[in-house]
Amino acid sequence: MPVVQVNISYTKKRGTIRGFHYTVPPAAEAKLARCVRGEIYNVMVDLRRDSPTFLRQCAVQLNAENRKALFIPQMVANGFQTLTDDVEVHYLMSEFYLPEVQRGLRYNDPALNIDWPLPVSEISERDLQLPCLVDQGKKSC
Repeated sequence: MPVVQVNISYTKKRGTIRGFHYTVPPAAEAKLARCVRGEIYNVMVDLRRDSPTFLRQCAVQLNAENRKALFIPQMVANGFQTLTDDVEVHYLMSEFYLPEVQRGLRYNDPALNIDWPLPVSEISERDLQLPCLVDQGKKSC
């Protein structure tokens, strides 16, 4: 994976949800993520229609102690919940940021039925406005 950009995400409060985010062609990006401070519960949802794992999810805990890195392919939505306060996640990105290709899914989409480990303490207004799978383009599930 060629790396063209490095992003750092900082989240202050335990229980915060970030995502689900992905990008579409012509600038669909792959990512390599690593939690370097604190701990997260990271969930990926496969949105590649030709994939045998289409619409399936995969969850993994990343933290500074286990030092795991997670490869997130193109057209796979990614989101996480912080399991501790003061979380920092580093991302290596295969594409430069382009707002026009940014997409997302609601963290509480009933079609995904994600079992987040903690009650949600915070979520951005932007992420609250993301659509569900069944109604892409609408603002509520």
